[in-house]
Amino acid sequence: MKKLIPNILTAVLFLLIQATMGSQSWFYFQGQVVSEDSMLPIANYPVFIESSDDMQIMTMTDNNGFYYDSVYVEAEEFDHARVGVLNCADEFVFVEFDPPQEFNNADFSICYYNQECQAFFTYYYDGQDEMKVHFLDASMGSHSGALWDFGDGETSNDDNPVHTYSEFGYYEVGLIIEDTVTGCWSEHKDIVYLGDSLGCQAGFTYSGNPVNANEIQFTDLSMGNIDYWFWDFGDGDTSEEQDPSHVFPQNGIYEVCLFVSSQMMTCSDMYCMEIEISDSTTCFADFTYSLDTLNNTPYTYVFTDESSDETENWYWDFGDGSFSEDQNPVHVFDSSGTYQVCLFSSANPLGGDCSGFICKEISTPDYFNFGGHAFIDGFPINIEEDDSSNMATAYLYRRISNQWRYMDKRDFWKFGYYWFVRKPVGEYLLRLDLTPQSVDYQNYAPSYYQHQTDWRYATTFVLENNDQFAVDVNLKELFDMDAGIGGISGKLLSGLSCDGNLNLSGRIVKLYLEDDYVAFSKTNNLQEFEFSSLPNGLYSLQAEVSGKSSSVGFVQIDDNQLFSDGNLLEINCDAYVGVQENLAEKSLSINKVYPVPADDYINISIISSKRQNIQIELIDALGRNFETYKMNIESGQTSVKLNISKADRGLMLYRVLSDEAKVLARGKFIHGR
Repeated sequence: MKKLIPNILTAVLFLLIQATMGSQSWFYFQGQVVSEDSMLPIANYPVFIESSDDMQIMTMTDNNGFYYDSVYVEAEEFDHARVGVLNCADEFVFVEFDPPQEFNNADFSICYYNQECQAFFTYYYDGQDEMKVHFLDASMGSHSGALWDFGDGETSNDDNPVHTYSEFGYYEVGLIIEDTVTGCWSEHKDIVYLGDSLGCQAGFTYSGNPVNANEIQFTDLSMGNIDYWFWDFGDGDTSEEQDPSHVFPQNGIYEVCLFVSSQMMTCSDMYCMEIEISDSTTCFADFTYSLDTLNNTPYTYVFTDESSDETENWYWDFGDGSFSEDQNPVHVFDSSGTYQVCLFSSANPLGGDCSGFICKEISTPDYFNFGGHAFIDGFPINIEEDDSSNMATAYLYRRISNQWRYMDKRDFWKFGYYWFVRKPVGEYLLRLDLTPQSVDYQNYAPSYYQHQTDWRYATTFVLENNDQFAVDVNLKELFDMDAGIGGISGKLLSGLSCDGNLNLSGRIVKLYLEDDYVAFSKTNNLQEFEFSSLPNGLYSLQAEVSGKSSSVGFVQIDDNQLFSDGNLLEINCDAYVGVQENLAEKSLSINKVYPVPADDYINISIISSKRQNIQIELIDALGRNFETYKMNIESGQTSVKLNISKADRGLMLYRVLSDEAKVLARGKFIHGR
């Protein structure tokens, strides 16, 4: 009976998944938590999700107050759920779902006091007096004193002052709050503009050129129905362009004036500003951005300001109706799409001093769910519903440029099935480890998809839809070894390329007797590893840190040396992954590459769905093309033997390409024993 199961494995898995899915479902919970006083988002705040079957999970809001989480439960038992948060009075506020749907939204507006005070204010114009402005203190946290600076030389200690200005113009208003008990101090500034709604208001800003400090780009900020601009640059030159660029003849201080007017001179105004031209006049705006793949909230982007050094103010428009004044904001888009993100940066917004403006288009990726089984000897672990003899952890790595970056992990045991939800499209590396409590922990090594114990030879997969629920891993069995009295111990070291930031506790160290993988150990909190009960023989040691390379150590255990300690393995964080490419439609796959490590020859076993012309490229670790072999292969399995005796020793890559130079398969192997 056991021999028949592998032949009908696909059918069995399909029925198993259908049976499981029939009684289990995904339920998604999301929403936003804001302060009821200011309506500002509350970041890093706990949200609790509870159900009628005593399930309780906790998730945290992101920097914009949003939370998102999901559960996978027995559908018929999930007849009631609620989401709750704790308010400032230590009382829970809940939103009930009876019964819960597939997607459930619960927003919260609660009283919230941060441990530290945070200044903030809003304002509105008086309906009767256009020179009068009403200010409202919207600060968070407790504070015993407030000082307002209205930007015109006047101040106030009132909670919500009303101020009357004497002239039209731009004013930088500041609010400072402090708490004499906690010592908390905070300041918030904003620009208030007062102008004649029937007239014109001249204004401009400027930015420098990083290449030529004497070249200045001027940007018109005038308000009103304006159709004429006249610029006097203070060096004898003028312009009638709206946004001119001007090269000043030499370093110095110039008074630049802008005169604006409407048709028939119904309104006009002039604004002047002194500009210092020097080698440091290089104001410009710029930024970089990246998808935060380690964040469980989809569409989370990290923005990094790259503007000129003198920049003091930032204004971000994310293209989805959201804005920020942080220097390096983190923003969550609501859905996939293309967004025009713009940054306006300035040294001082009051008076329009040196500034810059830049926009970049961002296309967010799609997100999908996927999963698979852990197999031992062709059978999923824990095939019976009440079997928990083996428990495992799935570790997920996503390819970022030419490196594997850790992304997420998930513990699982039931039916030997794991899953991940809402991960961005891309290329992934997957490893499954049995936990130390598992009955087969000592017999099966941590293994990658599909059946490898070394990340360099593992099969990667590209997440591209919601139909990938058979990303299975066959755990590799360790070779039997006679018991002995020898022992080996040592420690992992972080190489210079890791900058000392790599956590090396809980890492896998592999032990080989001759060429057989016989045991593995995981490092403790001191990065130490140990093997015991070893028979005599020649051993080799190598760490398995996913996405990182390791040095190799050799130890001889015999009657003269029963114990070997102090063995050091160094981890290199500059491990080469390869050039990122899109794989063509799969008409060909690699069955086996051997021997590993290779000596003078490497054998590549190819399975092709059709007769076709191919070429195989061999590339060294520095990206240099060692040799290209062109051939015709038949449908079915073909074994190719390639001479690599003249290639440098070390990591090598291979690529199989079609006649149209599309990549059909690729992989890695080690040259040199």
